[in-house]
Formats: sequence, C-alpha cells, structure tokens
Amino acid sequence: MSDKPTIAITFPNHWSIKNLIHSGLLAEITPHVHVIGLTAQHRIVHLKKLCTELGLSEVDWQPIPMYKEGWLLRMVRQSQKSLLFEKHGLATEKILKSSKRGRRTLVQKIGSTLFSLIAGTGFGKSLFEKFSRLRYSETEPASLILDHLPDVLFCTNPVDYREDALVKWAKTLGIRVVTMIPSWDNLSSKGVLFTKFDAVYVWNKAMQSEMLKLYPEYPHWEIPIVGIPRLQAFSNPLPSEWERDSYLIRLGLDPSKKTILFANTATSSFPDQPVVARQIASAIQYGEICNVQMIVRCHPHDQIEDYDDLRRLPNVRVWPSIGEPAFGVQTVPPADDLLQLHAVLNACDVCVNTASTIVLDAAAMDLPIVSVAYDGERTLPYTDSCKSFYNYTHQRTYLASNAGVFCETRQELVREIEKALDDRSIRSQGRKELVEKCLHPDPVLALKEELLKELNVRLDKAA
Repeated sequence: MSDKPTIAITFPNHWSIKNLIHSGLLAEITPHVHVIGLTAQHRIVHLKKLCTELGLSEVDWQPIPMYKEGWLLRMVRQSQKSLLFEKHGLATEKILKSSKRGRRTLVQKIGSTLFSLIAGTGFGKSLFEKFSRLRYSETEPASLILDHLPDVLFCTNPVDYREDALVKWAKTLGIRVVTMIPSWDNLSSKGVLFTKFDAVYVWNKAMQSEMLKLYPEYPHWEIPIVGIPRLQAFSNPLPSEWERDSYLIRLGLDPSKKTILFANTATSSFPDQPVVARQIASAIQYGEICNVQMIVRCHPHDQIEDYDDLRRLPNVRVWPSIGEPAFGVQTVPPADDLLQLHAVLNACDVCVNTASTIVLDAAAMDLPIVSVAYDGERTLPYTDSCKSFYNYTHQRTYLASNAGVFCETRQELVREIEKALDDRSIRSQGRKELVEKCLHPDPVLALKEELLKELNVRLDKAA
C-alpha cells in the first residue's frame, strides 16, 4: 500500500464522472494521493476503460452496494425537505407544488400544506431537527469492506439519498466527509443534506449564500467556492480536428453559414421542446432566417427519436446520431465528451435553450443566449408552462445578469435569433457579468487545492 494519504470518491452518475475525470481533476490529484473510486458494480468496467483512454491508471475502483430506502425513511426525508423549503419560501417549491411536473401525491400535498403553517415556528424547527435525527439514526451504514480505510470520503451528490448509507459508514468510522453540490438548482429543489459535512464545495458566491441561508450551522469557511470543474475544458485550445470548420464539415454542415445551437433541457421537463426545434427548422427552410443552419444537441435524458423528422432536413443536424454512444447515462460518457461540448459551442453563433445550465457554458464562451419561454403550440397554466422555469430560485442570478433574452412567442424567437446572428456583441456585458458571478477562473485547481488541504498534503509540493 502506498504511503500517500487516501481519498474515497463516489461516482454515482455521469455528471460526477464528467466533473472529476473528464475535467482532469483525477489526473491532478493522483500523483499526490491514493484514490479509491466508489461506484455501482456495472460501471466499473466502463470506468476502467475510460481511465485507460485518458491515461489514468492509479484509481482503485470498488463496488458499492445498492441502497434501498424504506417507506419510513422516505417519508422522513420528504418531510424534511418540505419543512426546509417552506420555511425559506423557496420559489421552486411553490411552483412545483402546483405543477404537474412536481408529481406530488395527495398525501404529499396535504403534508406540504400543513408544514407550510408551522415551518417558520419554533415547533417547525423542533420537528425538522427531530426528523434529521431520525433519518440519521434509522439509516444503516453501508456494508463496505476496503483493504485500506480512506482518510477522507468525498461524496459528489449529497442531495441523493442513495449516498446516505456511505456517509453513515464513514461517520461511524470517524472518517472526514466532504461533499460538492453538483448543480446550481440542487439546494433549492432536490433535497436536504443528510448530516453535517466537514466541508461543502459550491460553484459560486450565490450558491455559498444559499447554503448559509438554508444551513446556518455552517460557517462560511466550510463552504469553499471551487467553480464547475468540467468547464475547465473551455480554457484549453481545441485540437485542429475539433476547430469550427473541421467540426462542422464532419457533421455534414457548411462552415460558411452561421449556426444555431438548439440545446435541449430534458424533454421530460419540457415536452414541447421538439415542437420549438421544428419551428426554428421551418424558419430556416422557408427563408425567415437566411443562410443559417442548426445543430440540435439532445439532453442525456431525451428520447432522441423525437427529432428523427429533423434528421432528414439539409440544414439541420441532430446530435447524437442514432446508435451513437454519446451520453453514457447508464455507463460512462465517452472520453471526448467535453471536447464535443467545447467544439459545438465554439462552432455555433447563438445558443437557444429552455432554462438549461448550458447558459453558463454559453456565457463562458461568450455565445449569445436566447431563452425559450413559451410552450410550442400549446397554451398552458403558468405553473405547468416553461415560463415558470425562469422563476425557480436558482435562476435569479441568470435573470439579474441580463445575459440572455426571453422569447414568449415563435415570432419573438425568430426575431431574437436573427438579432443575435447579426450582432454577436448583444448582451456580451451581461454574459461577462454572469461569468464573474457564477464561474471560477480555475475550477480544477481550486477543487484540487481544497481536497489536498483536507488530506494535509502540502500545497507547495502538490503544485
């Protein structure tokens, strides 16, 4: 066994793999620490292959047992969430309670209404603390047997209850546990932290402020700002075969034309998205937007067959192609995943999306942003409309920045796309402001330094 300190890191999904492996974070820390990778058994063979492709050979991959949550713990966890979100009056929760997207059962709706009456009272606080203690005491530690115990456990998805048993295992053994909030909406939509962590890494000042508001037991120094590790890729020059002209030619598109990126959010959240994509394609085909082509970039949780009719059009390309192993939702993302994202943003002239995190990626590339705020050909109640997405709690920073424009009709959408294509500098200052508020200039280095600090690795040696 190496005399290096040991860190165990969870890899529960493809997002954590992108943030820690594709970003280069593991390559940065493995010379200084021994890494145990904890993941589902079925992913290990794929992760080993990915690490070989990326030149990472020092990760000790170990399977973690499947976690099944019983009815009592599920009820307690959902009650915790409702009490916390009602206490702070989170806009996301208010919208989802009335929305079909929220998928609330009748019992949950009744419970939420009752909790809203007591959430801000002393009784509500006492009840929340009781639920927290009950959730912790009733969670069985994971049955994890390792040849060498880690000095630190790094959980990468703390709002996912399936990591609770691992956290309990580490806490029981006196192992320090740190975590990272994986996305900007998680604190205000996904759930409640299982227990007190030794450190909680966040993307930016806004997320740090949200943590301090929701969890006042944390001092600010236990909530370091580290940025978004996967966006480090945008700081690297693209290889020649991934530069704009080469990339578009490879897709069968014309480098002399301006290019619209239609970047999906999950179609399950916005089922009218394919309709909007067809409206843009129609505007291109019938000359409303001239000398332009479009790339439809599907979301990992899309049904890509929804866009099959667009694949036949000469000025439209849908990514990924049918059968292309692009996302790795059940396995792992391909080694060129971040190159693909960097290349498509670099090749396009405007990013059209619906309340997607990709606005941060686009801002990082100073790419004009046009946000869809209507429901295709339908008129829906506000809480079920995509318009309500933009009033979610985590969207406030984006709205305040003036980085994008919001379109409530097809006509507005076509007009704003044309404006962005004619003048790329429109709202550039807003995009810079969004970058300054939301993105760390060197996220991989920032996270590396925090993890090595936890492991008492001297930073001058680790630089």
